[in-house]
Amino acid sequence: ETAHQAGVLHRDIKPSNVLLATTGRPVLADFGIVSLRGQMRGEGTSRAMSIPWAAPEVVSEETSGTVASEIWSLGATLYTFAAGRSPFARPKGSQETESKMVGRIRRARYTPVPGAQGYEAFDALIAHALAQRPEQRFGSMREFGEALQQLQRHYGFDVTPLDVVGSAWVPPAPSREGEVRGPVISRVQEGG
Repeated sequence: ETAHQAGVLHRDIKPSNVLLATTGRPVLADFGIVSLRGQMRGEGTSRAMSIPWAAPEVVSEETSGTVASEIWSLGATLYTFAAGRSPFARPKGSQETESKMVGRIRRARYTPVPGAQGYEAFDALIAHALAQRPEQRFGSMREFGEALQQLQRHYGFDVTPLDVVGSAWVPPAPSREGEVRGPVISRVQEGG
């Protein structure tokens, strides 16, 4: 949510880019192919995605990334953590091709976590994040995060706080076309 408020799209949310901090809390890593206020950054920016976790509109190349496609990718990542495979991958041992997986992603028919009992609330939440049409997904990462907190309460877990920077700390939109404001380095003069 904080990145989105600052105009940053990660564009490659997947299990290997979620790390655990020393505090035990998850953090998103590898911002190497971000979009910063619509400007692509990093190598391979024209097709930035890891197919098993990419949204239908991304694999169809209708967009290179939106908040809605990031919500999809986080939902697909959480599904992977629960199921041991991405939501549209075939079970191990079956024949898999990239084109077949892309076809299943485009159809976006959600399959509950295989073999899990008591996951109905989780499946409902993830199915919402993996809705085929972007406008049917959560409206923001904050909304998705709050739904995840409700899910944690439902299952009796400690609730993970949402670390979202207040709007006063988010840099303003660029003042001129293409100008992006970066960090400021301040110096304190010694003496009088």
